[in-house]
Amino acid sequence: MLLEAKNINISFSGIQILYDVDFELNAGEINCLLGENGAGKSTLIKVFTGINSDYTGEIYLDGKPVEIRSPRDAIANGIYAVQQHRDLAPSLDAVENMFLGNEIFVEGSKQKLDFKKMRELAKEYIARFGIEINLDVPVRSLKLSEQGVIAICKALVANSKILIIDEASAPLDDSERVALYGSLQQLAKEGKGIIYITHHLDEVYRIGDIITVLRDGRNVARVDTSEMDKAQLVVSMTGNAKLYSRDQEEEAKKTFGEVAIEVENLSGDGLENISLSARKGEILGIAGLEGSGKDMIAKCCFGCGTVTGGTIKMDGKEIQPKLPIDAIKENIGLVPDDRKVNGLLLVRDVKENILISEINKHNRAIVSSRWAEKTAKKFVKEMGIKCSSTSQLIEYLSGGNQQKALIAKWVEADVDVLFMIEPTEGIDVGARSDLYKVFKELAAKGKTIVIATSDIDELLTLSDRIVTMYDGKVVGEYDYDKVTKQEILADILSVAS
Repeated sequence: MLLEAKNINISFSGIQILYDVDFELNAGEINCLLGENGAGKSTLIKVFTGINSDYTGEIYLDGKPVEIRSPRDAIANGIYAVQQHRDLAPSLDAVENMFLGNEIFVEGSKQKLDFKKMRELAKEYIARFGIEINLDVPVRSLKLSEQGVIAICKALVANSKILIIDEASAPLDDSERVALYGSLQQLAKEGKGIIYITHHLDEVYRIGDIITVLRDGRNVARVDTSEMDKAQLVVSMTGNAKLYSRDQEEEAKKTFGEVAIEVENLSGDGLENISLSARKGEILGIAGLEGSGKDMIAKCCFGCGTVTGGTIKMDGKEIQPKLPIDAIKENIGLVPDDRKVNGLLLVRDVKENILISEINKHNRAIVSSRWAEKTAKKFVKEMGIKCSSTSQLIEYLSGGNQQKALIAKWVEADVDVLFMIEPTEGIDVGARSDLYKVFKELAAKGKTIVIATSDIDELLTLSDRIVTMYDGKVVGEYDYDKVTKQEILADILSVAS
């Protein structure tokens, strides 16, 4: 056994988060740590990595008791975490990031770095993933998927015995994920222990040896992967079987209104003569990998992309949103792919984040505190946002609850068209089901929902119509019930080319 934790307890501001949690990780094992957002997964991982130092309980490494009270303690004991939001220095290149803190010096010198050797090793590590990465540019210039590979390689350079992977596959495409799975399985064969955190249950059964489930800060299960099927896993995580599925009777009754938003020959930011439309009451899915342009349609319509040609029409009238506030005044909203950078005010509370777009839309300088509190509480209740109060800083909410608050912002602003980019990335199965219901309810009220994502299962679950994209162009359009997952994959991977 590499790692054993017993009776781990931790509290913040008098609120207990973990209750006597036990955890075990053996050498050569991939242990999938699962649970809904807010179940305590991240809190436990932060105990193992020394970020949450004020814990009680016992931790053993290789059978010996240890104290992990700082990140330095964790690294010294061979524990390294690859977070969902990459811990990289954006101005440094891939080689510098991978060897930061583990630099290699020229033989016989303690000051001169051996860049040639580090570069060669960097290429070898990256080659594990079957891709090539430009090693000469700052990592901020690279795709999110490439940054994810660099973050994992950085952990490998550190020669960790225990590797914690937190939603690392989220920005990767299918081929990169296959390479990631193979690399992790190879590392396990080499005797490393891997804690794998994911909200994609298919991944659990693809690479996991053990499933550990937390719910409400408590242990719920630790079983071999073969001993628990997906339905049982959902119940274990959520307390009930709340997997979202289409209601065929509702689908049969569905009707759509006039075209709400339309783009004609739209070009700019990698887009090439894009023409598509979405109707009132419709959920339009846009399928594509990173770099396909699926997200840029939303950004151009929301005033945060560069339009070099073509037109955007709202209810048949041409609009030219130069800034997001222009789009908001046209009743267009956007849920971006990086909620922490572009979607939320992390230093503000839940209430302010929910109300900010409504306030901006109507240029309100003064709002009633009673109205603000009442309205925020309404959305917290309706959308199941878990928070201590509407005055809690939103940065302390789990990812799923942050996303619910972000979507509540646009529901409160009563936008007619809502674009969403990867809306459930990093969101647990329970919160995902809740959000799916919200999306369907908005469409039933006549709102237009446009979802751009690489998650094909999500598109087939939600969309009324699916547009596929590759290299800045639309390559296909289908009704949801007249297309298969394989056909969509062929389009977005451009198999025909």
